[in-house]
Amino acid sequence: MRITIAAGLLLSVGGFLSLSGQPAPAQPPDFDPAGFEVPDQFYTNGVQVDTWNRDDARQRIVTIWFGKNPKNSVFFRQLIAVRNDNDRDNIYYFDSVGRRYVGRYDMRREGYSLLQPEHRRERLQDIQEQWFPPPGDKPAIGDLFDPTIGLPNQDQLMMPPVTMEFPRLEQSTWEGFYTEIRSHQRKKMRLEFDGRQATYAQSDDGFRGRLRNVTYAMAGEQNALMIRGEWSGASGPSRGTFEFRIMMSDLNTFQGTYREFNDNRVYLWDAKRTSR
Repeated sequence: MRITIAAGLLLSVGGFLSLSGQPAPAQPPDFDPAGFEVPDQFYTNGVQVDTWNRDDARQRIVTIWFGKNPKNSVFFRQLIAVRNDNDRDNIYYFDSVGRRYVGRYDMRREGYSLLQPEHRRERLQDIQEQWFPPPGDKPAIGDLFDPTIGLPNQDQLMMPPVTMEFPRLEQSTWEGFYTEIRSHQRKKMRLEFDGRQATYAQSDDGFRGRLRNVTYAMAGEQNALMIRGEWSGASGPSRGTFEFRIMMSDLNTFQGTYREFNDNRVYLWDAKRTSR
């Protein structure tokens, strides 16, 4: 009885031995990790992608970048991206394994400065300003880490998530839904901003429209961004005003309203950012 139970436990836990004591036939895996589709790189605050965590004690915001290196690996390397309140233009990248800063991204000039290996330090105050090269192209992922087994990933590091100071709204794309005025049905739409104007289109029936006189401003309470302007359909007399609110807690989502001129009713419009 003991032999039967022991053998059964071995089979149930690992399937390593048969009752005869010989290796059991290999069992196919539940799935092939190499064929499991996941992004090659992404940012996350642990809950949402492309979102920051606020660290009030240290007066900064933080998010974590994950990327594959080598490129065909099923394992991710990681960097911690930090933006300090006293230096809002720059995102600093810290290698949590090597315990050192490897470079920074200039949000204003949209360029990356990769530190030479001999200039990478654990403490930011130990890095001399002249060691940062002028902002340029984003580095290859493989250049951010020490050499590894396999070919280094030559894909460029992706841009960091947007911040309140650099929300990248003027050239952004969004997908979501709004309430159609006459039928009160929720309609799926795609919205593309281009500075002071924008276009939107319904994916289900092809209806198109435009936004104009678009403005982008900080809300009075300083924890939200507002997009305001006027809308019109591609044909017909329908037109009115809109107001979208983007909260600091999620800069990739807006929730707002729009209304038609000479109509007191308010209709909903919400969407998620699809561009970086």
